[in-house]
Amino acid sequence: MKRMAMIELLAWKEARRRKPLLVTGVRHCGKTYLLRHFGETHFPDFAYLNLEQNPQIASVYDVDLNPKRILNDLSNAILRRSIVPGRTLLVLDEIQAVPKAITALKYFSEEMPSLHIIGAGSLLGVSLRKGEASFPVGKVDHLQLRPMGFRELVWACGQETLQKSLEERNLQEELPPYYVEPLTKTLLNYYLVGGMPEAVTAWVETQDFNEVRQVQTNILSGYAADFAKHAPPSEFEKLDAIWQAIPAQLAKDNGKFVFSRVKKSARAKDLEASIQCLVDAGLIHLLKKVDHAQIPLSAHADNSYYKVYACDSTQTSIFGCLSLRRYKTNFPPITCTGEAPSFSHRMSLASRADRGAFCCMAHLTSSRAFSASYASLTVASVTPSLPMYRITGRGLAIARSWARCFAVNSILICSF
Repeated sequence: MKRMAMIELLAWKEARRRKPLLVTGVRHCGKTYLLRHFGETHFPDFAYLNLEQNPQIASVYDVDLNPKRILNDLSNAILRRSIVPGRTLLVLDEIQAVPKAITALKYFSEEMPSLHIIGAGSLLGVSLRKGEASFPVGKVDHLQLRPMGFRELVWACGQETLQKSLEERNLQEELPPYYVEPLTKTLLNYYLVGGMPEAVTAWVETQDFNEVRQVQTNILSGYAADFAKHAPPSEFEKLDAIWQAIPAQLAKDNGKFVFSRVKKSARAKDLEASIQCLVDAGLIHLLKKVDHAQIPLSAHADNSYYKVYACDSTQTSIFGCLSLRRYKTNFPPITCTGEAPSFSHRMSLASRADRGAFCCMAHLTSSRAFSASYASLTVASVTPSLPMYRITGRGLAIARSWARCFAVNSILICSF
C-alpha cells in the first residue's frame, strides 16, 4: 500500500547528516511492510533481522557495543552475507526486544555514519520507561508511523486520481456531485474500517465488513496479549481496565476521563502511571482541556483534565458495539464553523489531518452514546502528529474564528 511515510523515508535516505533511524508505532500499523518495501525498492541490497524472533541476536550485543564488531558478527554469524555501508539497508525489527541494540545506535551514528540502519519497535516507549535501555539522545532520527489516514485509504481504494483532482480545487467552495458521492462513501467506510493496513486490505479485497470486523477483533486481541506479555503483573490489571473503559467513558456525559469509573474508588495517582504507559506505547491519545485559547496552547492546558481516545477507530467501533447499519444512516456532521457543514469542509479537514495541520470541531447532534462513538472515530481517525487540545468555555468563540480561516495549525477542537 502507498504510505505517506515513504516520503520521509526517502528524505532520510538522501540526508547529508543522516543518523540511524528509529521507526515507532503501534502493532499492526504497517511498519514491517513499509520498511521491507522501502529496502527492496530503493536500495541495491536489503538485510532484515527480527530481534524478537531470533534470540541469538541478543548475545551479539552482550559482548560490547563496538559497531564494527556488531556488524561483522551480524553479517557472518547471523545473516551469513555481507552488509556494505552505503549500499545495504539494515533493518532491526522489534528492536525493543534487545534494549542494548537501541543503545548501540549511538555508536553506529558516531563511527559508521555511512551505514543505513533502521530500528523499528512497537513498544519502544514502554521499554524506555522501564529503564531497560539507555536512549541515544541526539544520535538518532525519529519517524512515528500511525494508522493509515483518509488520504491513504483513498489511494488504497483506487481513487488516487480523484484525490489529486480534488487537491487542485478550492475546498471552500461546494463540490460537484461526481466528487461528493464517491468520496462521501469512502469517508463513511474509513470511519468503520479504520486505518490498520490489514483491515484496509481486507476491505479493499472483499468489500465485506464482517471480514474487516474479524481482522479488527484479532488486532485488539493482540493488544491484550501484549499487556500480559510486557506489563508487570501489578500493572496488567490496570492497563486492561483502562483500555476496556475507553468506549464506555466516551459514551457517557463525562467532561473528562473519570478514574473511579475504571476501578471503584480509584484516583488519579492510582492510574496515571498506567495511562502514561499506554501513551508511550502509542495506543492512546490524551485530549487536554484549554479554557483560554491563547498561544502556546500547551501553557494553558489543564494536564489533569483530559479525555482518552484510542489510536484508531477499531477499538471504539468494536467495544462500543457501533452498529454498521445505524452508523451508515445516522452520520453526524463535522463542521469548522458551527454551521451546517458541506462535504468540502469534511474533505478539507480530512486532507489537512494527514498533514498534521488542521483545525476542526466535532459537532454532535445524535443520541449521546452514538455521538460519543462517532466523536472517538473522528478523533482517532484524523489524529495529527502534534498535540491536541479541547477548547472549552470562552475560548470556544476564538477557536471558531481560527477554524473559519484555518489560521492555526495542529489543533483539534472538540465541542462535546
